[in-house]
Amino acid sequence: MELNLSDSQLHFRNLVIQPDGIFRYISQHYLNVIFLCSRAAGNIPDTISDCMMVTFHFSSSGRIAGGAGFIYTCGGTLKGLNGTIESPGFPYGYPNGANCTWVIIAEERNRIQIVFQSFALEEEYDYLSLYDGHPHPANFRTRLTGFHLPPPVTSTKSVFSLRLTSDFAVSAHGFKVYYEELQSSSCGNPGVPPKGILYGTRFDVGDKIRYSCVTGYILDGHPQLTCIANSVTTASWDFPVPICRAEDACGGTMRGSSGIISSPNFPNEYHNNADCTWTIVAEPGDTISLIFTDFQMEEKYDYLEIEGSEPPTIGLSGMNIPPPVISNKNWLRLHFVTDSNHRYRGFSAHYQVKKAIDFKSRGFKLFPGKDNSNKFSILNEGGIKQASNLCPDPGEPENGKRIGSDFSLGATVQFSCDEDYVLQGSKSITCQRIAEVFAAWSDHRPVCKVKTCGSNLQGPGGTFSSPNFPFQYDSNAQCVWVITAINTNKVIQINFEEFDLEIGYDTLTIGDGGEVGDPKTVLQVLTGSFVPDLIVSMSNQMWLHLQTDESVGSIGFKVNYKEIEKESCGDPGTPLYGIREGDGFSNRDVLRFECQFGFELIGEKSIICQENNQWSANIPICIFPCLSNFTAPMGTVLSPDYPEGYGNNLNCIWTIISDPGSRIHLSFNDFDLESQFDFLAVKDGDSVDSPIIGTFTGAEVPSHLTSNGHILRLEFQADHSMSGRGFNITYNTFGHNECPDPGVPINARRFGDNFQLGSSISVICEEGFIKTQGTETITCMLMDGKVMWSGPIPKCGAPCGGHFSSPSGVILSPGWPGYYKDSLNCEWVIEAEPGHSIKITFERFQTELNYDVLEVHDGPNLLSPLLGSYNGTQVPQFLFSSSNFMYLLFTTDNSRSNNGFKIHYESVTVNTYSCLDPGIPVHGRRYGHDFSIGSTVSFSCDPGYRLSHEEPLLCEKNHWWSHPLPTCDALCGGDVRGPSGTILSPGYPDLYPNSLNCTWTVDVTHGKEYNLEPCEDPGIPQFGSRIGFNFGVGDILTFSCSSGYRLEGASEVICLGGGRRVWSAPLPRLGQLDINLNQHLPVQMSAECGASTTNNEGILLSPNYPLNYENNHECIYSIQVQAGKGINISARTFHLAQGDVLKIYDGKDNTAHLLGAYTGASLRGLTLSSTSNHLWLEFNSDMEGTDEGFQLVYTTECGGRFKGESSGRILSPGYPFPYDNNLRCMWVIEVDPGNIVSLQFLAFDTEASHDILRVWDGPPENEMLLKEISGSLIPEGIHSTLNIVTIQFDTDFYISKSGFAIQFSSSVATACRDPGVPMNGTRNGDGREPGDTVIFQCDPGYELQGDERITCIQVEFYLYISSLSVEILLSAVTQHKQNNQKIRPRQHWFMKGRFYMNNLISLYDKDTCSVDVNDQEFNKVFDTISHIILMEKLTVHRLDSFSIEPNYDFLYIYDGPDSNSPLIGSFQDSKLPERIESSSNTMHLAFRSDGSVSFTGFHLEYKGKWTTMRRGIQYLKELAMLQVIYDKLNTEQLSKDTEV
Repeated sequence: MELNLSDSQLHFRNLVIQPDGIFRYISQHYLNVIFLCSRAAGNIPDTISDCMMVTFHFSSSGRIAGGAGFIYTCGGTLKGLNGTIESPGFPYGYPNGANCTWVIIAEERNRIQIVFQSFALEEEYDYLSLYDGHPHPANFRTRLTGFHLPPPVTSTKSVFSLRLTSDFAVSAHGFKVYYEELQSSSCGNPGVPPKGILYGTRFDVGDKIRYSCVTGYILDGHPQLTCIANSVTTASWDFPVPICRAEDACGGTMRGSSGIISSPNFPNEYHNNADCTWTIVAEPGDTISLIFTDFQMEEKYDYLEIEGSEPPTIGLSGMNIPPPVISNKNWLRLHFVTDSNHRYRGFSAHYQVKKAIDFKSRGFKLFPGKDNSNKFSILNEGGIKQASNLCPDPGEPENGKRIGSDFSLGATVQFSCDEDYVLQGSKSITCQRIAEVFAAWSDHRPVCKVKTCGSNLQGPGGTFSSPNFPFQYDSNAQCVWVITAINTNKVIQINFEEFDLEIGYDTLTIGDGGEVGDPKTVLQVLTGSFVPDLIVSMSNQMWLHLQTDESVGSIGFKVNYKEIEKESCGDPGTPLYGIREGDGFSNRDVLRFECQFGFELIGEKSIICQENNQWSANIPICIFPCLSNFTAPMGTVLSPDYPEGYGNNLNCIWTIISDPGSRIHLSFNDFDLESQFDFLAVKDGDSVDSPIIGTFTGAEVPSHLTSNGHILRLEFQADHSMSGRGFNITYNTFGHNECPDPGVPINARRFGDNFQLGSSISVICEEGFIKTQGTETITCMLMDGKVMWSGPIPKCGAPCGGHFSSPSGVILSPGWPGYYKDSLNCEWVIEAEPGHSIKITFERFQTELNYDVLEVHDGPNLLSPLLGSYNGTQVPQFLFSSSNFMYLLFTTDNSRSNNGFKIHYESVTVNTYSCLDPGIPVHGRRYGHDFSIGSTVSFSCDPGYRLSHEEPLLCEKNHWWSHPLPTCDALCGGDVRGPSGTILSPGYPDLYPNSLNCTWTVDVTHGKEYNLEPCEDPGIPQFGSRIGFNFGVGDILTFSCSSGYRLEGASEVICLGGGRRVWSAPLPRLGQLDINLNQHLPVQMSAECGASTTNNEGILLSPNYPLNYENNHECIYSIQVQAGKGINISARTFHLAQGDVLKIYDGKDNTAHLLGAYTGASLRGLTLSSTSNHLWLEFNSDMEGTDEGFQLVYTTECGGRFKGESSGRILSPGYPFPYDNNLRCMWVIEVDPGNIVSLQFLAFDTEASHDILRVWDGPPENEMLLKEISGSLIPEGIHSTLNIVTIQFDTDFYISKSGFAIQFSSSVATACRDPGVPMNGTRNGDGREPGDTVIFQCDPGYELQGDERITCIQVEFYLYISSLSVEILLSAVTQHKQNNQKIRPRQHWFMKGRFYMNNLISLYDKDTCSVDVNDQEFNKVFDTISHIILMEKLTVHRLDSFSIEPNYDFLYIYDGPDSNSPLIGSFQDSKLPERIESSSNTMHLAFRSDGSVSFTGFHLEYKGKWTTMRRGIQYLKELAMLQVIYDKLNTEQLSKDTEV
C-alpha cells in the first residue's frame, strides 16, 4: 500500500480488501492499524474519510483492544474430529505483539495429530510453542520458528495446545495447520519427507507403510514403518519417518551392534553450510547409547541435534564434550548443521546397541508377532511368550518392593520404596486386555530413586527452599518435602516467593497427602518460572518432589507454608494499586477486583474458590496505562511497572488537563531511565507539536517544572534493550496570580508560607549540607507577563568534598541521609590553626563492604600517612591528626551503595609531653591510661570479637601513636575452642554484610576443673604485649615484645593457684621499669643492633629505636621465611643522617643481588620484593651525626609448602577479608608415601570464571587436574590418588572476594586411582584394590606404548586413631631385600603424643607385652588423672539478639565438626530456640546471606556440658595403668615384633 497526503486527504493504492470490509496495511513490518470502511468488500475507498482508522495493542490475554471499540481475537478452544487453524491475518502476515493460544480437545482416550500445511515465522524472534496438554510449562513439547515446514506432531493425551508469540517488529506469512482426532488404535499420518514418496493410506495398529525417494536422492532411515500399540491408550510408529538426502550429501543410516559417527572430514575441520543427518536403527525393544569422544563446534551457530531420547530433542554446541545420550526408542537421529563462517574439528561419537534381552524387567514391550497369524505377542525378561489372559511378571523396583502376585486379567499390584527412596511412576498397575488379543499392564513398573535432599516439616507455618538457594541447585537431585499440619482439621497452603527451574527438564511435583509420588494425588507439576499464587492441599498433608536432570540448573525456589482452615483456598492477597471486593476464601466464595484510579486491570476480574481448594485463576495485576488523560487537580504519573522496571519498546503519552486559566506544576520524586536511549519529553500543550519544556534521560532527578498553560503533555519512549527503574512524578494545579507550592526542600528549613504574587520564602540548609540549586531567598513575581518564582526552587545536598577551616563541623557522604551514588571520588581537607590537631568522631558509618572505602590521611593530601581505611560498619570511636591538617578520600565502585557516613570534626590542642587519647575500640577494652611519650597501651575485645592486631600502641616522640587504634571485629567464621564462648554474626550489632558464607566449628574437647584462688594481674611491660587477660588457675599468659625488641625472662607463665596465688615460673624483676614490684615481668631492652628472624612477618628496628641510633654501628639483619614464599619489605619510618646507609640484598648474605642502598629518607614510599625466602640487610653509621633511624615492616607473599603434616589449613591471602588482585599463589602438600590427601572446603567465594583455584594430583607438570573451581558454591571434598597435591590460586586485576578456607588431612590410600582408558584402546578389569590387575589393548591399527598389564600394590600403610589423641604409627613394609634375599616383613608399634582419652581402649596385650609398674608410679599417675573430667556435650544458648532476613539469610547448625554432620536445624528471621544441644563435643555453624537486605544478625553463647567419668574408680585405675605403660614405652623406646 502507498499513502499519499494531498489536500488533507489520505489516498489508498494496493490495499488488501477482505469480505468483512476491513482493509489492512500489509508490509514486512506489520503496522498495528486497521481501517474499518463503509464500502462494499472489494472496492477501494477514495479517501480516508470513507474509513475509520483503529489502532490496537495486544494484551496478555491475546485480545487486540481497539481505540474505536473494534475487538479482534486470536486463539480459542477447538473440538471436533478435525479442523484447520490459521495464524491471525494468514497468509498476509500476523500482527506484532501477538500472544494467541489454541487448545484442541479430543474425546477421552483419543489423541490429536497436527499436520502443517504452511509455516513461516520470523526466525528466532517469533515462535509457535506446542504443548502436549493444556498450555502449562509442565506440558511443553517443543518450540517452532523459521521457514521450514515442520513434520506432523501427535499428542500423547486428549488435549493439545498451540501458542503463537511474536515480538515488536518484523512478521511473516504465518502458518496453517490441519488437525484431526486419532483413535487409540491409530498412529496417524506420519507425513511425507521432502523429496519422498509415501506408499500406504491406513495408519491403524498393525498397518504398514513404505517410503522411497525421488530420483537423485537416497533414503536414510527405515523404509518400512509399522503402527504398534505402546499401551492401553496409545499407538505409535516403530521407527521415525526416514529422510531423503541428495546422493552426494553427508549422513546415512547406521545399523549393527556398534559403530562410530563423526562429522565430515573429522578430525580435520568440517565444511561450512553442512546439513547432515544420520539415523541409527536397532531392533524393536533395543536401546542405543551414544558416547562422544571429541566435540568442537562454533558456539550457537553450528550445532548437533539429536532425536529419539528423553528429552525428545537435545541440542548440542560449543567446545565441551557432551554427556552420553541414551535413547528411549529403538532409534536415534543426529542432525548436524553448520553456518557459513568459522570451522572447527567437529565431533566423533561411538554408538552401542543394547538388546532388550539384556534389560531387567521394566514392565512390558509390544512387538510384532513372529508367527504366521500376524497376531501380537509379549516379550518378557526371558523372551518367552505369555498367555493372552495373563500379564508378564512386572518384577520389583530396585530399592523397593511389590505387593501382589496375581498377574491375571483385572488383578492389581502395588509398589513401594525403601526408606530414603522416592517412588517415580504409578503406585499401582492393573492387568488389562489390549486390542482383544492379549493382556498387558496399564503402566510401566515404577522406579525408586534415592532421596538426596528435603525434610519432614510441621505447621503451623515456616519456610524452605531448594538446595543452595538462591544459587544454582544440584544436578540429578531427588528432593522430597512432606508438610504435616499439627492440627489434623486444617490443610496446608503454600506460596512461592521465588521460582525458577530449567523449563521442561527440572520439575517440582506437588501432591496431596503423605504418599509421595502417587500420580492420583498430584495437584500441580511446575517447571520454568510460572507458578500459581497459592496451592492448597485437600488433607492435612502435602508433599513436594523436586527432580532435576544432569544438565544446567537455575536458582530454584523458596516456599512459605502455613496451616489454614479446611475447604479453603487461602487468602490470595490484593493486587498492588488494586481493590478487592470480598473476604471469604471458602469453597464457592468469589473475589472481585478492580484497580485504583488511573490504573488498568490485566487478568480475571473475579476468581472463585473451587472444590479442590484451588482458586480458578491467579489474582489480576494493576498496571499504569501507557496512554491516559488526567483531569484531577492533583495526581501521580508513573512509568509502566514502576519501580520494577518499565520494559522495552514503549511509546507512552499522558496528558494533564487543568481548568482554563490555571497552570500545572510537576515535581519529580524519582527518575531512572536508560541514559541516551530512553527519554521523557514534557511539552507545554496537548499536541505533538507543542513547545518542549524539557527532555530528560539517565538517573539525574530533574528540577520542578511549571507549564505556561493549563495543559501538559508527557511523552515517554523506551527502546528495545535495557530499562531502568522508571519515574514517579506528582503534579498539582494552581491559579494565575500565585506561584506553585515549592514544598520544603529535603535537608533544609523553609521560612514563609505565602505563595501569592510579591511574597517571598527563604531556605536554610541543615548543618553539613550546602545549596546545590537556587539561592537562599526566592520571590513570587511577574516576569515577561508570567507569575513565577524569581529563581529555581532551592535544593540542599551533601557535597562530594570540600575544604573546611571552621573550628568544628560535620562531613556527610553525598546523598545523606539516603544512599550515596556509584563511582564517587570525593576529597575533603580539614584545616585547623597551626599548633592544633584535628579530631574526627564517627556518628554513623555504613558502606558497601570491601568496595566503597573511606581513607583518612594524617596531612593535607593523599600522599600523607594513612591513618586508616574503612568500609562496612566497623570504624574507631575517633581519630586524631598529628598536624593541623587531615585529608579524607571516599571512593565507591559502580555497583551497590549504602547509607554512607556522618562524621563530626573539631580542632583540639596537642600536649607537648604526651599523645592524644587513642580512644577505645568499639566492643573493646583498653589497658593503660598513661599517654606520655614512651608509654604503651594495649587492648582486648568483648567476647565474640577479635582484635585486628594485638601489638600495643607506643606513644612516640612525635606525639603520635606507633599504630592506628585496633578494631574489634566479629569475624566471618573460624575455629572456636574452649569450654564456653560467644559467636556473633559479622558486623554485629550493626547489619551484617551481603553475600556471606561463614562457618564456625566449636570444639570443647578436654577440660579442667579447679576450685582454687586466682592469681593477681601481673601488668603489661612497656614496649611489649601480653596475650591473655584471665588469671584463674590453669590460665596461661604469654608475653612478647614489640617487633625489634628482645625478651629476657619467661615468655609464658601459668597460674598455679593455691593460697599463695603464684605463677608457674619466677618472674625476673623489671629493673628500671616502674611496675608493681610484687610481681616480676620479663625485662625488655631497647632495640638492638641487628636481628635474625624466621617469622613470616615482622618489624626490624634500628639500634635504640625510637631514640636516635649511635655512631659507628655495623648491624646485620637476616630474614628467613617459610620455603616457597617471597618477602615484601617497606619502611614505616626511615630517617638516616648523612653518610649512614642501609643496604638490602636479595638472598642469604651480602653475596646476593643488591636490591638497593638507602640513605636519608629514600626508602620511604618504596616496597621491595625478594625472589626467594631470604633477605639480608646491613646498616652502617659513621662517626658524624645520627638520626631517628628506621622501622621496617616485612610480610610474605602467598603460597607455601606442607611436608609430613597429617593435617592443616590453607587460607586465601587476607581471609576472611578480600584477597588482592593479580595473585598467583601455589601451595604444595606432601604427606607420607602410601597416604592420600583429602581437601575439605570450609568456605569458598571467588569471582566466578576469573579468580580460579586449581587442584592437581601431584605436581602441575603431571597434568592430572583434579578440579578447577570458582564462584560462590562450596565445592565437594577433593581426594588425591597420590601423596602430593598442588593447589594454585590465580586472580585477575578486577573484582576480589572473601576467598577460601581449606582443611587438608592425610589418610591411608585404600585403593589405587582409576587408570583410565587409553585413547583408541580398551581396558579389561575395573578393580582398584591391592592385588587387582587391569590389562590394556589397542584398537586395530594402533600400537601399545607402555605396560600391557598393571597391578595395584600396597607400598606403605599408616593408621591414625585420632579420636584418642594418641598417634599410633603402623609401618607395614611389604618387601625388603638384604644381601639379595627376601626377609619376613616387620611391623613396629610406636606411641607418641599427649595422652587423653574419651573412652577406654586397651592398647596393650598382657600375653605378649609385659611392663613392670610399681605402686609409687601408679599412685602418682592416678592422683593426677583423677582430676580430669570429660566434656561430652555442647550447648548453644540464644542470648541478646537473633534477627536475620527471613527466607533469604540462614544460620545452619550441625551436630558435629563440619557440614557433613547431621543438621540440627536451619534458622532465620527471629526463630531460634532458647537452647540447642549437640550430641558430641563439637558443633558446626554456617551463616549464609544473600546479595540484598541485611539485618542486625545474632549474638550466641555456647557452653560445654561437663560430666565426670561414668565408670568410677576402676575405670580411672585402668586409665592410670595405661598412662604408666605409655610413659615407659616412650622413655624406654620399647618395640615388639608382632603380626599385623
